[in-house]
Amino acid sequence: MKQHLMRSSGLTVILAVLVALSGCGGDSGSSEGGGTPAAPAPTFNVDFTVNGSGSVTSNPGGITCAAGTCSGAVPAGTYVLTAVPSAGFTITAWGGACAAAGTSTTCTVTVNAAATASVTFTALVTLNVTSINTTTAGQSASVVTSNPPGINCGVGNVPCTAQFAAGTAVTLTESPALTENFTNWTLSTGNVACNASAATTCAFTLNVASSVQANFTTAPVGQLNVSVAGGGTVTSAGGIADVNCTNAGGATCIGTYTTGTPVNLTATASGGYAFAGWFTNTVSSGGNAVGATCTGTTTSCAFNKAGAQQFLTAIFTPTAAAPNHFAIY
Repeated sequence: MKQHLMRSSGLTVILAVLVALSGCGGDSGSSEGGGTPAAPAPTFNVDFTVNGSGSVTSNPGGITCAAGTCSGAVPAGTYVLTAVPSAGFTITAWGGACAAAGTSTTCTVTVNAAATASVTFTALVTLNVTSINTTTAGQSASVVTSNPPGINCGVGNVPCTAQFAAGTAVTLTESPALTENFTNWTLSTGNVACNASAATTCAFTLNVASSVQANFTTAPVGQLNVSVAGGGTVTSAGGIADVNCTNAGGATCIGTYTTGTPVNLTATASGGYAFAGWFTNTVSSGGNAVGATCTGTTTSCAFNKAGAQQFLTAIFTPTAAAPNHFAIY
């Protein structure tokens, strides 16, 4: 019995010593061992301003702003800011640390010190443009475009509509089809100040909903009748329907051109032929200027199309006499 107690007492002493040692030893850097706690990650203050109607959030989170100026401390790091305009608004500028983002929907910023940034949302304004043919009181084949892009009116008199940020400088440009002539701008409203102007462009600053109409008339057209004598071709450029004429079948080629537009003819000789000159029947052509312009042996000829029909012949001659053939019996 005495021996058992001694053993039990010895075990108790050993356990007590182990407990004491565990309380005094261990990692000196551990907070559980009585060491200094790790320093918290640094944070930096970010001031963000929202101008207009919209909101900005960040990824990772920490920056959220819906109106006015928002301030908060965030850990150091790289943040992607996303701007979302309200309905009827658009992004027109970033500022501060995000100035380089332009009109993009996002801005990437690295925060390693206090920073400021901003985004501006601007209200959208509607512009309506109508393009019509006043001769037919209907469809127009001409085009009206805008700079900056947005308006691109093609065939038809249905209004073309686009939205621009308020304060945008807009220039409209008319481009008449070959079958039409531009007349003027009319029915302008709002900021458009081009009423009755015959200028090819209409420029203004858009701040309120506005509209304008571009007017075109059907252009008079005339025909050019071209025939080829000998071996060669005649082609033209600048027409509604251009000439592409050879001597095949002796047919006359007809081109159609808007009156007053430039016509450019080119004569090309076939192998074994040379271009000899142009011939115009001024009686059939009504005494027009083609005869005076297309003269000599110059292979090109340019003139403005007259309203009446015009007749022109390109003459090509062989470069050498055909050889004689003798049969020997």
